[in-house]
Amino acid sequence: MKYIYIIISFLIISSCKKDTNQPSAKNFVIGQKFANGIIWSFESIDDISRPTNMPNYNLLIIGLNDYTDLTFSEAREKVISLRDEFGEWNYQNLNYFQYSPSLEDSIIKNGGKGVEKNARYWVNGISDRKNGLFYILNNTYNVQSTSTPNLSEKYRVRPTRIFTFYNTPIKSYKIGNTYKYNSRVFSVDSVNRKIKVYQSVSEYTTWTEAQDLVKIRIYDGEYGYRLPTIDEINLIQANNITQNISCWTSELDPADSNNAFSYNSNWILNGVPTKLVSYNKITGYGSFAQQILGVKEVSY
Repeated sequence: MKYIYIIISFLIISSCKKDTNQPSAKNFVIGQKFANGIIWSFESIDDISRPTNMPNYNLLIIGLNDYTDLTFSEAREKVISLRDEFGEWNYQNLNYFQYSPSLEDSIIKNGGKGVEKNARYWVNGISDRKNGLFYILNNTYNVQSTSTPNLSEKYRVRPTRIFTFYNTPIKSYKIGNTYKYNSRVFSVDSVNRKIKVYQSVSEYTTWTEAQDLVKIRIYDGEYGYRLPTIDEINLIQANNITQNISCWTSELDPADSNNAFSYNSNWILNGVPTKLVSYNKITGYGSFAQQILGVKEVSY
């Protein structure tokens, strides 16, 4: 009996140690090492259906090291190849840019190399999807300048990622719920435990550009988004998730294979409400196609 008590005690202590290694919401701090990088910033997922004392969190993670001498396409391929147990890596987006000497110190303290000041880094931004974009940090860790160079030029890339940490596992979803980073649920299949989620970016694009952009920049920690079908857009609007939708669809015009349909819920052409208009895939922007809407089906 004495030995059984010792074994049980050891198992309890071991399991407690394992739990303490898993970060909880209350001990996330900027600069903490997590998900094979350093926590850059974080926020709780706003969902009133979950306990407020144990919220789930979205974390922005910056990688520990640069990858150098890469063209824009090579930089993209590199970060995609870095997938690990925490999911996908992406790379720097100026919309989320925050950097400081203390974050630099945390990277170095955890075995990484600080961001190279006065060097050129590729950016995965929306500002220029054709030629890429690079930024240069000055000595005070601010963005000194940006430009759109030739795709064949070679610069650095610093991988970043978005990771969703669940203190409270999600057992069911409802339409309108947040899914990971800035995506929302618009369809629920509770029998097969599948949901469809969408995310949007305000940007004028051609259909061809939207096809590329939705794959690499509509991002919640995973790749794999696509343009929505007309039925999916109607479903999003029917569920009152968003009041107005204006975006490219995935569907080509059967009367002209060079054209694709753009959707706008408030279009009126020649005095007649018209949700769908056909535009050339390569050259047509669409007067009101201001969003790139990405959708994806996921299991939960």
